[in-house]
Amino acid sequence: MGDQASRLVSQLRNVRWGDSAASLAREARLKEVSSAEARISYRDADGLVWDVYQSDGGIDFISVDIRTSEPVEDLPNSALERIYANFERAFDSFQKATSKILGAPAFVGGFDDAGFPEDQDAVRLALWLVDKARLMLEFKHEGLEFPVRLILVAAR
Repeated sequence: MGDQASRLVSQLRNVRWGDSAASLAREARLKEVSSAEARISYRDADGLVWDVYQSDGGIDFISVDIRTSEPVEDLPNSALERIYANFERAFDSFQKATSKILGAPAFVGGFDDAGFPEDQDAVRLALWLVDKARLMLEFKHEGLEFPVRLILVAAR
């Protein structure tokens, strides 16, 4: 996971926030897969999905799906617990790799912990403050009808 973390962190920490999503896509060699209102979804050479949110002022928010589970809606609790354990290990591994690049995170914790970013929603989150942005590693699961995801977010 170290090489992937290094590549993604390098790309996301160097985002020019005033640029358009199209400009980011050209630089990062992303291929557009869909769009809806302010969000454009791209796929990179490794098959990762990048959701780029923009406004008139340029890029506001980027979310990269690092890992996504299969649907979990019909799984027994024991299977869901195994998926959570696997994602916890992946979170820890990616956090460690990212910390080697950016240093210790400013925050690591869960949704109910003091200091959790109010504009985010995740089971667990690590936050680094970089230049004019926040870089966040998030272990997300919005409900049983959704997959479990590990994402890297860059936000103004």
